[in-house]
Amino acid sequence: SSRKGIVLEVGYGMGISARYIQAHRPTLHIVVEANKDVFKKLLEFAATASVPVEPLFGFWQENTREAIADESVSGILFDTYPLHEEEIHQNHFPFFKEAYRMLKPGGVLTYYSDEISDFSVTHLQALHDAGFTHIEKRVCEVLPPKDCAYWKSKTIVAPIITK
Repeated sequence: SSRKGIVLEVGYGMGISARYIQAHRPTLHIVVEANKDVFKKLLEFAATASVPVEPLFGFWQENTREAIADESVSGILFDTYPLHEEEIHQNHFPFFKEAYRMLKPGGVLTYYSDEISDFSVTHLQALHDAGFTHIEKRVCEVLPPKDCAYWKSKTIVAPIITK
């Protein structure tokens, strides 16, 4: 949201990030969500949002190519849930090339990284293969609940990837 303009959020989830994005007043907030029940909540959110929200139902692979023009997005938050065993710890990698296509020069991509304190070699290679060269991070302290199924560490890498 730091670049204003159009912000794309892939994965609405509980709507926590959406509220933060809205607080930064983008000109348009596009949200892609594939879960039918969660999408209903997204529609309710969109109806009362302070900034226009464009909800897109389905997976990003079905939506972004047709709905979002090249170099039209100022910021992207990608936070989806892996659907297959082979996607665990790398479900964001296939999205990097599409993110690069959609981002304006100077636009920022961030996502749930699955990294504790630094990018793995494989992770960096996926970013470079997509075209990204300006790769930064912030290591954030987090306190996941003891019963959290997907994160146990006390830190996580917050990627700051700029086109």
